[in-house]
Amino acid sequence: MKCQKCGSELRNDAKFCDNCGTAVLLKKQCPKCGKIIDSNAIYCPFCNSSILEKEAPKSKLADVEGLKNDFIKCPKCGNEYKATTPYCPTCGEKTSKPVQNEVPSAEKVSEEHLKNYIEFKKCPNCSEINDSKALFCKKCNYNLSNTPISTKDKKNNLRLIASIGLIVAIVIILILVIVELNKPKDNKAPDIESNSYSSLYEEPTAKREHTQPATEEPTTEKLTEPLTEKEPEPEVKKPAIVNNTSGNGFWAEGNGDYVAQGLNVSGGYAVLHVESYDKGHFSVVTYKNDEYDDLLVNTTDTYSGDVLVEGSGEFELKITAKGAWKITSRSLEIDDTTSFSGTGDAVTGITSNGGGNWKITNSGNGHFSVVEYSLSRGYLSLLANTTGDYNGVDKADKGDDIFFKVKSKGSWTIEKQ
Repeated sequence: MKCQKCGSELRNDAKFCDNCGTAVLLKKQCPKCGKIIDSNAIYCPFCNSSILEKEAPKSKLADVEGLKNDFIKCPKCGNEYKATTPYCPTCGEKTSKPVQNEVPSAEKVSEEHLKNYIEFKKCPNCSEINDSKALFCKKCNYNLSNTPISTKDKKNNLRLIASIGLIVAIVIILILVIVELNKPKDNKAPDIESNSYSSLYEEPTAKREHTQPATEEPTTEKLTEPLTEKEPEPEVKKPAIVNNTSGNGFWAEGNGDYVAQGLNVSGGYAVLHVESYDKGHFSVVTYKNDEYDDLLVNTTDTYSGDVLVEGSGEFELKITAKGAWKITSRSLEIDDTTSFSGTGDAVTGITSNGGGNWKITNSGNGHFSVVEYSLSRGYLSLLANTTGDYNGVDKADKGDDIFFKVKSKGSWTIEKQ
């Protein structure tokens, strides 16, 4: 910025021209776009740049280091400026005489300040520590123009820190001494009637021989009594199997193609017994909400077996047949054993003997498979899946409510090992 009267360049924070003493208008120039704006503006209204970041003056030490020889302090406002300047740039006071001997050289001042002092402005609004030349708080933008400059002595701080550290060390040493003095000298507590030292060291042998049988007798009693009381505990009762599956007594029979309605399943599973009496293509497909669900039977021969319906809700059965057929429904049965056998497609009863190894056999042609299910967890694992005869041992998943779905053209067995 330049003085409007004499044209001299002005400092950014000058209130009066240091050449002619003319008061500076309360305007300033944006350092980014060059527009003239209000002096108290924090952001430029034309380019939105931060004025404080651009105009932040250097620290007092930096200003001192930039001076070469002489500077004076204004007797009216206390501002420091060059002795060759006719007027104070802060208050406009005319320079009377240079006071060269009152201020040390720039090099000496900078060294002393760096070694011993820190000058700062403490924001009265948020207590943030700001540079001594700051006009606004760097944290909350509070106006610091009237905030006094504070000086902090580094040496005094170091002495204070050293004193605090010494006090803390003394307290710790005292605590350790007190703890050590309060430790018991003898952790043993012998059961004696006399307080004399001779009783501590002369009688322990006799007392041990006398008390040893007494200490052994209660030990044997405590060991034998629980054994007699806990003898019946090994009897572990298996949890009862709760079968909440339900087929609603559905049945249908006919001759040829047909769509049977009204199969209601609850509990997630139901069993259908399906019979087809004539050769030719025969299939049974379940639908739910008019969408394909599962293919239960698909053969070209006569058929008789049990198939599994998975899911809950109302189902429709699409039957494709060349002759007569019949379908009835039932719920899953409880058969809490470890051995199952049958002929053709089947669904075993529910057992609590899940897990472990199971020996599986099959005699007959065609597809053979064994699938393990759980009432609570659904599908568990595929134990066997082959064609023709089979004889092997498979591992089943553990469960208290498992059952098996079997697909077979002949006779089969499932037995736990």
